[in-house]
Amino acid sequence: MREKLFTPGPVEIPERILHSLSDPVIHHRTDEHKERLKKVVEGVRQLVMTGEGDVAILSSSGTGGMEAVVSSLVKGFGKALVVDAGKFGKRWAELCEVFEVPSETLFVERGSPVDPEAILEAVGKDAEIRAVLMTLTETSTGVVHDVKAIGSGLAQWEGLLGVDAISGLVADELRMDEWGVDVCVTGSQKGLMLPPGLGFVVMGSKAKAVLDGRKRSKGSGCYYLDLKKYVASFQKGFDVPFTPAISLIRALEESLEMILDEGMESVWARHARMAQAVRNGCIAMGMKLLATARPSNALTAAFPPTGVDAVDLVATLKKEKGIRIAGGQDELKGKIVRLAHLGACYEEDVLGLIGATETCLLHLGASVEPGSGVAAASASLSQD
Repeated sequence: MREKLFTPGPVEIPERILHSLSDPVIHHRTDEHKERLKKVVEGVRQLVMTGEGDVAILSSSGTGGMEAVVSSLVKGFGKALVVDAGKFGKRWAELCEVFEVPSETLFVERGSPVDPEAILEAVGKDAEIRAVLMTLTETSTGVVHDVKAIGSGLAQWEGLLGVDAISGLVADELRMDEWGVDVCVTGSQKGLMLPPGLGFVVMGSKAKAVLDGRKRSKGSGCYYLDLKKYVASFQKGFDVPFTPAISLIRALEESLEMILDEGMESVWARHARMAQAVRNGCIAMGMKLLATARPSNALTAAFPPTGVDAVDLVATLKKEKGIRIAGGQDELKGKIVRLAHLGACYEEDVLGLIGATETCLLHLGASVEPGSGVAAASASLSQD
């Protein structure tokens, strides 16, 4: 039985992209690769909705992009306000600690979105805060934050708004320029439908000005992830400072073409439909959603029905159905399950996921009306 992924990364990879990964490897110091790099950088700009943002493509996971932001932009620039709404918001704080960046943490109750006013108030009270670091989608709880309202409130602020969109990009709406996001980070193994191995940092005009004012590498504590090197190499001739993940960049070319051919508005709408169907199916099966306000379209976090252990549900789905979902993390470990509907996820995938979950819940002794979950998900998908 081939395992099928409904985890918030890695995700299922479409056959078209899998085939592209078998293409012959080309040398990266060639015109062919430079043209490909130029093409994919423009595609990434379209994904995050920026006109002229500088794009650094790193051979790393998304966390490598986060580290590059802290070491290349935030370190030495000022104090950071970190929005800790879960495991991945907390990661910004951990990176600040590693690079000795002074930071203040804004704690958010798990399962709730951050209040934009709380961010604006904190920034207004402390002139030393020069960067706000947060997630678009908090993967550990299934919440999407109101980045639009936060960016609007910080529009006249001289600091940087940095957003980890590693899991949220493509699934949840993000308009970098329009919303006032100064630096955006993402990764390959989520909405981009690729294997792990590529991290992306997109920098707007304010972030570029901060980067331009830095002496090359000096004092950052980072060499390989120094964003200044990536920007300089690309500007000199669509090149990279180090050997890139050539095959992944070829697959990225294919992925971007698939997404942009569908159209960002359509991709967002599809993810919203799939997400609502999963949420409705979970509720019908007696599962309680963790995120009741601003749930993400990338994944659904939920508590199993009474009497069912979350760890057992994850294991049973894997053993009996070949379906891999995720469990909880940190303080939510063993309490919730996370069902992703991210990337190449369509109606048949959602109905299969809910049907399998329902069957496994019944095997685990849950009081579930047979067929209720699939019926609810199907009814949701049938709506215009």
